[in-house]
Amino acid sequence: MENKVTQIVFSPAGTTKKIADAICSNISEYTTVDISKEVGKIEVESSQTVVVAAPVWRGRIPATAKDIEKAGHFGKSVKKKLDDENYSEVNVPGNPDYKNKKAGNGMPPKTSKSCNSCRICAKNCPVQAIPESDPRNTNKSCIGCMRCVAVCPKKARNLGAPVRFIVGMALSSAKKTEKQPETFL
Repeated sequence: MENKVTQIVFSPAGTTKKIADAICSNISEYTTVDISKEVGKIEVESSQTVVVAAPVWRGRIPATAKDIEKAGHFGKSVKKKLDDENYSEVNVPGNPDYKNKKAGNGMPPKTSKSCNSCRICAKNCPVQAIPESDPRNTNKSCIGCMRCVAVCPKKARNLGAPVRFIVGMALSSAKKTEKQPETFL
């Protein structure tokens, strides 16, 4: 059975999309909606398979080649389940009453002197935290997704040295206890 697949991702810097691509490419042809770029109503048919992927900012270093390989194997398992028409309920452990965080809890990147005010960062910001009228500034609604850093052609946006140091320390301690990706089928 050939199944239509829609991939819905929030992937400001592109890493989450790599994982979602590895999963979806092993299921079927697919279309992608990146909600960090597009906002609006997403319509899917009831018979359609939807893969939703979002980044984990804390507790896990972004995707490695091994993670992408595991995602590909997961995609094959999903395809088998779909081919077998095994539509059992998926149980995901955890607490659904997670802490509701307000926008503005991110680490806004700083703008360096090399910024030429091209506004590419402002046009690509998923939460419109960078005003097009003043792209050198970032307002309090920044979620720290780093899309502006990823799209800046001048590499003019980055985290300041103190923040990079703190993040580096946190990530180096996270590397000591490597967490494995979890999948639920």
